[in-house]
Amino acid sequence: SMQMRWYTSAATTLGYTYTDFDIENVTKVEFSAMNTNNMKVAVSYSTDAGATWQNAQTFDLTSSKKTYTYTVSATGVSNVRLRFDVVLPATAPTSTSRVYIDDVKVSGMK
Repeated sequence: SMQMRWYTSAATTLGYTYTDFDIENVTKVEFSAMNTNNMKVAVSYSTDAGATWQNAQTFDLTSSKKTYTYTVSATGVSNVRLRFDVVLPATAPTSTSRVYIDDVKVSGMK
């Protein structure tokens, strides 16, 4: 489980979390998520130990738990690290907000 918060007192500080280890042959990531105040989450991946992140996809979250799928590659990518970033909606909330992420499942080819 992950919980990322956004505070109106630090509006430019957006939370993120990532895997600090490589995963082999990744095809997709499924995760359950929800939010408060229309927050979003972007998922991306790295193949260079987190030096750069690519193929970011932003998910519009709902206020109730829902499962989302982020596709990395149909054939699998090696040495993958995954990152989840908080993304603000078009109009920033006026109160502290949260993104909740649970049940992360990474799938791959063998």
